[in-house]
Amino acid sequence: MDPIALAASALVALAAMLGAAVWHGRALRREREHAGHLHVVFGGENHPWVEAHWRAERFRFWPLAGGLAGAAAGAHLAGIVPDGGVAAVLALLVAPALAFVVTGALSRARLARARKAKPS
Repeated sequence: MDPIALAASALVALAAMLGAAVWHGRALRREREHAGHLHVVFGGENHPWVEAHWRAERFRFWPLAGGLAGAAAGAHLAGIVPDGGVAAVLALLVAPALAFVVTGALSRARLARARKAKPS
């Protein structure tokens, strides 16, 4: 792929990943706030529910992102994605973006179920 096209693709993928990360974070925040935990300290002491929630989210996100990145690497090795630069963009930017979208959607689904179970 042309280096300029690859750089442009990487910038678009980076913007998509950052947007997906923000959306994912907002979904987690809404879920946490619905559970009654309005304030947190990043890198500090938090309620055990918050710590367990974040730990579970990391367990959902990282294997998914890693699996998708591995699939991109495998597609490159299999010749499906012959350009190494494209494979790198897929593995390093698109895979985490997709993982943020999937885990954010799961968070929103959990929140919808919680709202039905516990009227506000």
